[in-house]
Amino acid sequence: MALENWSKCFDKGRGYCTYCGDDLLRSISSFWSAQRDHVLARAANGCDEAENLVICCPSCNQALSQAKHLRTVEERRAFIQHLHETRKPTYEKWVKDLRGDG
Repeated sequence: MALENWSKCFDKGRGYCTYCGDDLLRSISSFWSAQRDHVLARAANGCDEAENLVICCPSCNQALSQAKHLRTVEERRAFIQHLHETRKPTYEKWVKDLRGDG
């Protein structure tokens, strides 16, 4: 992706994952791992223009890679929210068991 489109994409998202809201500027590692996502997948004739690109975290981008049928930011955000709700009990159990928190 051209640097100009990357910058527009990052600026548009203000440095937060478009889908889960993760702060991609909280650390250099988060910044370096930031990815862009085609809202309308290229496989569905989505373009590489800034209006079809959003910034996201690697976790959301990976989860959405198999959800090409979702064609809007809102649909994609709802999909991620559902995944978070579904996986939260397992996450909380691991935090408690492995970190002693909670």
